[in-house]
Amino acid sequence: MDILLNRTVLTRLLILMVVVGFVVAACGCSVDSSKTGDIDKRLSDLEATVKRQQETLDEQTSTISGISSDETGFQSRIRFLEDLHSDSAYLSSDSLGSYVVVRGRAGDLLVMLEDCVKYMDGYKLKLKIGNPSSAMYSHFTISGTWPQFAGRFSILLPSTKTKTRTQTYVGDLPGGSWTRIDFVATPATADDMKGVKLTLDTNTVSLKGGS
Repeated sequence: MDILLNRTVLTRLLILMVVVGFVVAACGCSVDSSKTGDIDKRLSDLEATVKRQQETLDEQTSTISGISSDETGFQSRIRFLEDLHSDSAYLSSDSLGSYVVVRGRAGDLLVMLEDCVKYMDGYKLKLKIGNPSSAMYSHFTISGTWPQFAGRFSILLPSTKTKTRTQTYVGDLPGGSWTRIDFVATPATADDMKGVKLTLDTNTVSLKGGS
């Protein structure tokens, strides 16, 4: 709003200067020296006012541009941190043996894809689930979605459809250890396995000791 008002003021001042200049030109020699001096002073004052208004407008524009740039950078940093500590694991058959940290409702888990082998009309993902806490998780589920070609922000062709499957495990995830489990992704192609999203949900948490 301030910038719009400043632009209006500048426009009016410029119009006034043009009008005054036109009057001076039209009057020509009929204007005496004292009146000419007054007009010159008014023109000088108007020019100074226009210059100050323009400087203020430039400063406000620069400030707004800086704020917009800061907001963009701040949003980028938020997305980067979310990717580092996501609530889902993004795995690829091209990067076996490396783990990712997944944020769960009860705590963090580590997920590693050890192998990806052909199974029926899809693939079997051989996983290692690490529980770095001292708690034990029981009766957990894993939901898988594939393909996911670009991590959190999947980029799919219009003709590509994602598949989803959920498996329930009655076993435990003991604290301070790795647990090997299999997740079956069917139907799936080899290209689909280059990007799989896994989400873990732990239903029961147990801690040692009594109340």
